[in-house]
Amino acid sequence: MKLPIELKSRPLSYSSLKQFRKSPKHYIQYITQDRKPPSEAQIIGSAFEMLLLDPEKFEKDAFVYVKPSLRSNAGKEEWERIKVQGQGKLMISEEIEKKVKLMVENTRACDEMMQYVNSITKQQTRLRWTDKKTGIPFIGYADAEGSAFGGDWCFEIKTAQSADPDQFVRDFYKWEYNIQIASYAIGFHKSQFRFPDFAVLVFETSEPYNCSPFMVESKTLEQAKEEWRASVDAFKFCMDKELFHQGYDFLLQTMDYFAIRQPGYYKPRF
Repeated sequence: MKLPIELKSRPLSYSSLKQFRKSPKHYIQYITQDRKPPSEAQIIGSAFEMLLLDPEKFEKDAFVYVKPSLRSNAGKEEWERIKVQGQGKLMISEEIEKKVKLMVENTRACDEMMQYVNSITKQQTRLRWTDKKTGIPFIGYADAEGSAFGGDWCFEIKTAQSADPDQFVRDFYKWEYNIQIASYAIGFHKSQFRFPDFAVLVFETSEPYNCSPFMVESKTLEQAKEEWRASVDAFKFCMDKELFHQGYDFLLQTMDYFAIRQPGYYKPRF
């Protein structure tokens, strides 16, 4: 199966590579399906980031509404009017507005986190480059960059249920943020010849609205870049062999069989 699109018109991104890492069929589904509306978690993340980093933009571009009951025709008509009023803006409910304001309030009370937040000089850095080895074009958008502790930094901003250090380290690999960080590190190198340090700034979306800054150690970054490299090589192999019709069986290209092994964190109950 050949790719249904030209990569030049839709370069490979962290999100699409993440889907390919599940299986080639996941990647095809991702690039061909209709765009889904943002989830509530995504809306909260966007509203929080805007209010934290650019309050004036929040006041101008966020549209706060009270959603009417849709059980009556009058309520449905009112909801359609609200959607028209909020067109082109970030639509958030009063409940979400209250939540993100509490998140920002608690963040501003955390001196450690504010050292990073106050150092941000630019948001949404666009990175576009072509991988020399495979010829595959890439694109990415780093959340923020700045100058902190005497160095050049790239910051990824994440909202999560928990910013607990032990929990988030697991989530970092569960959601494959390591591949995202590696992609941006390579993007800064190839498109701007820069080698920033990386930090992930994590903010809780539920009480007590704690937050934690995580610095990505150099060894972790190098390991992530190696995994990114292997993933890109696998994508090129899939292209060359026209294997995008495959599911999880594609993974058997690099392993003999699927195995169930007891993980290290599993503790027998008795």
